[in-house]
Amino acid sequence: MIKILLAEDEDGIRTSIANAFSWSDLGCELYAQASSGLEALELCLQNPPDIVISDIVMPGIDGLTFIKYMKEKYPDMQFIILTGHRNFNYAKDAVNLGAAYFMLKPVNYQELKQALKALADKIADTHEDRRLEIQEEQTLSGLLSGFLRIEELHTKHLRSPLLSNWFLHTPWYQIITFTFDETSETQDRTVRLENLLVYCRHFLKEYSCLFCKMNHTHLAVLFCHQAQPASVFEQKELFFRMQKEITQFFHASVSMGISSLLNEKEQIHEGYIQSLRALGQKFFSGRSSVNFFLNQEPETMEGIIDYNLTSLSARKTVDLIRRSDGILLEKLANDLFLELFRPYRRNIGLIKSSFIIVAVLCIKKIVRDDSRQLAVMLEKYGNFQLAVHADTLQNLKDIFINLVLDLSEYQTLKSGPKQAVIDKVICYIQENYRSNISLNDIARTVYLSPSYLSSMITSETGKSFTDILNEVRIQKAVELLSDPGLRITDIAYAVGFKEPQYFSIVFKKLTQLTPRDYREVHLNASP
Repeated sequence: MIKILLAEDEDGIRTSIANAFSWSDLGCELYAQASSGLEALELCLQNPPDIVISDIVMPGIDGLTFIKYMKEKYPDMQFIILTGHRNFNYAKDAVNLGAAYFMLKPVNYQELKQALKALADKIADTHEDRRLEIQEEQTLSGLLSGFLRIEELHTKHLRSPLLSNWFLHTPWYQIITFTFDETSETQDRTVRLENLLVYCRHFLKEYSCLFCKMNHTHLAVLFCHQAQPASVFEQKELFFRMQKEITQFFHASVSMGISSLLNEKEQIHEGYIQSLRALGQKFFSGRSSVNFFLNQEPETMEGIIDYNLTSLSARKTVDLIRRSDGILLEKLANDLFLELFRPYRRNIGLIKSSFIIVAVLCIKKIVRDDSRQLAVMLEKYGNFQLAVHADTLQNLKDIFINLVLDLSEYQTLKSGPKQAVIDKVICYIQENYRSNISLNDIARTVYLSPSYLSSMITSETGKSFTDILNEVRIQKAVELLSDPGLRITDIAYAVGFKEPQYFSIVFKKLTQLTPRDYREVHLNASP
């Protein structure tokens, strides 16, 4: 049943309309009545109707404001506006805001009935279109994933007009998978993927295509061809143009995987697997890439890790860390990464597995028996979940280079005097005093546990970490106080204090003056 909400502040008119005809004969249900704009708004938000019949002038919220708000929230909601004003501007404003009908009072019930019938039919058609669309997506998803067979399309409950008209009667087809390159929360990914599906439907409306979301990570498109495409170049041009427009529209890059050209309908599941394998090549081609499926040799897709090779790779990496540093180390680490994992060719699983083995061997060799440092290092790299989830070779290479640089720095700090660690701590504070930094943050940068670092700072400087941090912040605050245009509260926030009152307490403790007194004394003393 189509749900109707009637909003009219005059009781007599509202009752008269409610009893004017049989709502059920129109396939409708008058499920709620409101005597004010605010009541109508509350009812709509609690249980959105399909159609709203509303007076244009009501207490609380006028009809035009009501329409505008609800149309922004529920674009498919239909409105019939009633008014006693014979003013064309009211009608114009209502229609511009999305009202389907504008009727003058006293209401002609026959006209109202005809308007409701027209809107109810339109909504029913929309519901049916959406039902078929959902059925189409579910059927296509089943075929692609291999849970449905082609012959099952002919059964009554799976009859699918578009699949029957396009897919079953076109000689050629391909499967294309799309995914956003950036990772985000699952709910956000789902919404973005739904929006991407709508966008792809619009972009490819001139082509015979069917669409479905396979999960919360990627979208699949069945691209039907009436004739064999002239060249791969033409296809690339279309998909690169599409990719560019998607990136501009969503402000996020996407990558695509495209199956080979298929002509056997029973190969649809195989085509989907091909598109996923092609999309997986983003690992090598990088983000924002269009990847065509290529028949790869079996040995590139299967294999085992050569542990002798990984052990040798780890020794090379440790040797590099011990004899190089700085910019040269970064460059050599880049070259070494390409050398270490070239033997595994294009097997992503073997590359990642061997990477993790090499990384663990290197950490153990450099850190040795220091279990505390080992735990700190493994925590920093999330027990190598970063490597497991790396979506490109470049991403994995960046992790490798950072690991090499971190191990090199750890080695330098451990073999050098404690003062080198203290210098690094002070340098970190001076660079980050504006932020809400903690001892834990700094401990991670020097590969020490927070408790050990705290003891080292106190024994070497006679001060606590908090003392040093406050000294740096107050020193910076003193510099800012020389500018009379800056408020003391703003200065407190600028140097990293969350509470201006606490800033004043610390400032007085270190300078024997409040910030205001300090400013007055030193500004007056200035020539």
